[in-house]
Amino acid sequence: MIDFPAVCQLLRQCISRRATLPARQQFEAMERDIRVQWNETRFQQWFATASRTLGQEKISLTMEEAAGLAQCGVRWPPSDALDEFGRITMLTMAASQLSDHTFHSLLHSCYENGDSPERRAVLRALPLLPDARRFLHVALDAGRSHIQPIFEALACENPYPSVYFPELNFNHMILKALFTGTALRRVLGLKTRLSPELRRMANDYATERQAAGRNVPADIALLLGQMEAIR
Repeated sequence: MIDFPAVCQLLRQCISRRATLPARQQFEAMERDIRVQWNETRFQQWFATASRTLGQEKISLTMEEAAGLAQCGVRWPPSDALDEFGRITMLTMAASQLSDHTFHSLLHSCYENGDSPERRAVLRALPLLPDARRFLHVALDAGRSHIQPIFEALACENPYPSVYFPELNFNHMILKALFTGTALRRVLGLKTRLSPELRRMANDYATERQAAGRNVPADIALLLGQMEAIR
C-alpha cells in the first residue's frame, strides 16, 4: 500500500533540494494556489514550463530519499530527470488537495493537451495518485501509442500496468514491447502477470518471426520458461 500524503511530501522535498531559488518560490506559489485559490490555467502554465523552470538535468535519488519512498510503498524511481520529477510532484500535490472531479479533469487535460514530455510525466505519475484505477483509460491510450517514449513511460519502470491492466491489455502491451525492442526486464511486475495465455501469445509470435526468417527477441525466453530471470 502506498502512503500517498507522505509520498507527496517526500517528492516535494526532493525537488526543494535540487531546484533553484526561483523554482522553489514558484512551487510555493503553486501550493498556495492549490490550497486557497485554484487556478487551472496557471497550473497548466507551470506544468508546461517545468523544463524551463527546473531544467532537464539527470538526477538520482540519494539512499536516504530512496529508502524514505520505499517505506511509503514506492520501490521504483519515479523519474531520472528533474523537470519530469517536478511535473510528477505537481500532480501529486494537486491530487492531495483538489476534489476528485477537479483533479480528474486536470489530469485528463494535462495528458490530452501536453507534448510528449508532459504526457510522459502524467504516465509516470499515475501509480503515485490515489484511486489510480480511475485513470485506466489514459494508460490504455498510452499502451497503444506509436510514440516510443510515451509507450516506455507506461511500460517501463512503472508498476501501473501490472497492477491495473486487464489481462488482454497487459498481454498486448507485452507483445508490443517485444515488437518494438523494449526490454522486458524493464516491465515491473511481469512475473505476477505471466499467464498461460501470455505464454501462448509469445510462442505464436516467436513462431511467426521464425517462419518469416526474422530474428526472435532474446528476452522472449522470459515469457517461455525462464521465470528466475523475471523481476
